[in-house]
Amino acid sequence: MASGVPGGEQGGEEEKERVGLAQRRQGEAGQGRQPAEQEEERDRQAQAVVARMQAGEGQRAEAAGRLLQLIGILFGAVAAKATLSYDGSAPVNLWNFLGIFVLLQIVLFALLLFGLGAGAARGRALLSATQRALGALARAQTTRKLLGFAPDTWQQSWGELARHRDALATRRPLYGEAERWLLFQNAQAAGVGFHLAAAVVFVWLAFFSDLAFAWSTTPAGVDAAWLHGLVEFLALPWAWWSPDAVPSLEAVTATQWNRLDRSFVSGDPEASAQASAAWWSFLLSAQLYWGLLPRLLAWLYGGWRFRGALAAAPLDHAGFHQLFDHMLAIEAPGDWQGPAPDEVQGDLLRTATPAPAALPTPSQAIPGLVWGGFPYQQAELTSKLQQRLAWSVAALHEAGGADAAATEAALQTLANSSDARGLVIFVEILASPNKALLRALQQLRGGLGAQAPILIALVGTPDEEALALWRDYLSRNQDPYLRMEAIG
Repeated sequence: MASGVPGGEQGGEEEKERVGLAQRRQGEAGQGRQPAEQEEERDRQAQAVVARMQAGEGQRAEAAGRLLQLIGILFGAVAAKATLSYDGSAPVNLWNFLGIFVLLQIVLFALLLFGLGAGAARGRALLSATQRALGALARAQTTRKLLGFAPDTWQQSWGELARHRDALATRRPLYGEAERWLLFQNAQAAGVGFHLAAAVVFVWLAFFSDLAFAWSTTPAGVDAAWLHGLVEFLALPWAWWSPDAVPSLEAVTATQWNRLDRSFVSGDPEASAQASAAWWSFLLSAQLYWGLLPRLLAWLYGGWRFRGALAAAPLDHAGFHQLFDHMLAIEAPGDWQGPAPDEVQGDLLRTATPAPAALPTPSQAIPGLVWGGFPYQQAELTSKLQQRLAWSVAALHEAGGADAAATEAALQTLANSSDARGLVIFVEILASPNKALLRALQQLRGGLGAQAPILIALVGTPDEEALALWRDYLSRNQDPYLRMEAIG
């Protein structure tokens, strides 16, 4: 997922590679490469860009999911081993296993369904609250102290994540829904791993040791009849095809255990021992049906919603257009050479309803703003913008100077331009960005709309340190439709 405002170091590397690709592209034209060779080179370059993206955030996201699965597997195996611990002196208390792997799972899944329903009714408020809680936990001082004991690779990844915090926050309006479902899917993956590991441990102990189960209780109302009613309810999903995995009332009565006397209450040790060993099929079935299966379905559902949210994510923000320019490696709009639309061959992948263009077309003029009161020539600024992005400027306003009233009037005029397709702000590249500019951007964003493109056009000789400063400062605005370009 491309960030609307990349980090300084990453953005500088991408700009250098984009220029290098353009130079190589021009060299190919001079050397007279065949179309097949050029197509192969373009494919190689595109694969390199995708590979770099996958090697970064894609792999980190997959690693986080695998780590959660590993944690779930570890906890599931340990919990199953602990609840099924049997040394032969006393039967395994089935309440422990039933409570952790069945009854608690029913409660948690009910809360999950409630959270999904309430989140849908409130715009995913509960899932968003979970994201905010995880973010607060990540910023907590205790978390930083615990990271001191973590491996160096973990600490480096954490430091990198902290440096790109603003860039990640910029993506939330674009990919917030996908991130929520990815978090949901990873949580369910941990649950699947938990129950799979528990089931494997259970089967291993059941087949390679002589597990015996019993139950005991303190409340007088929880007797054999009550427990048998609970057993019949839990066995509804499989009782119709596997009745042998449902303990009878006689089996439940025979397996009541008296901890004081350390004996079965029924007084028939042989019958109690036989009934005790038959509990394992019911407990395993209950754990699979009420623990594993719901988590597996929730995991599949989360993956389906994640893919849908990712497919619905907009591709008209600043990060997308920077990636598009980077892959094309075109220095100027006139450098593009390609087939006409009616010459493109091949089957149509899918049909879609055309959406209105988010960016202004060459025939659509947009308002401009000169910020900071630096000396300029309008014809020179508009010419540079036209050469770089093929944008036309309708009129130039001035703001950010010594006259606060004039600045406010200009911002009000531009913010109320409801028919504007975007806005370009010219600033000197060597000027220092400040809070006044950030406040102006927020005011303009409120008037122009959330998806109107705003371009910060840096005027002057490109300087890597200055570009990095501007990228880092503008990233604090966390605006996915805010773009920065050096136009010279």
